[in-house]
Amino acid sequence: MASSQPREASDCTALVVDNDELVRLGTVVMAREIGFSIKTAPDGPSALVLIDGDKLPDVLITDYDMPGMTGVELAKAIAEQRPDVDVLIVTGHDTINEQLPDRWKILHKPFTSATLKDTLETFGIGVRTH
Repeated sequence: MASSQPREASDCTALVVDNDELVRLGTVVMAREIGFSIKTAPDGPSALVLIDGDKLPDVLITDYDMPGMTGVELAKAIAEQRPDVDVLIVTGHDTINEQLPDRWKILHKPFTSATLKDTLETFGIGVRTH
């Protein structure tokens, strides 16, 4: 589904990738509360192995600065196979010195579940609220 198509989080799979286990787990909890089905990986290469031959994610929520492969490199690799993937780059840096497609979003750490929800809604995804 292209990001311009409205859809519900409950119909989407999010791939959450972060080398910091606590951040990854916190993001997973927030994304599940919003309604996503979740896959997780600790780094880019592991994420690519995880999705190899499997259904590609609708949404990629990835840390930017990870060993072995940046979140942007991971997003580009996934986008080669699924150009309409929605990408959310999470970072603790003030800026990312890479050119990103306009529709990809950046979310700065630390973030709340409300901020994550609001950002995901910009992709046209209807999210569960509690």
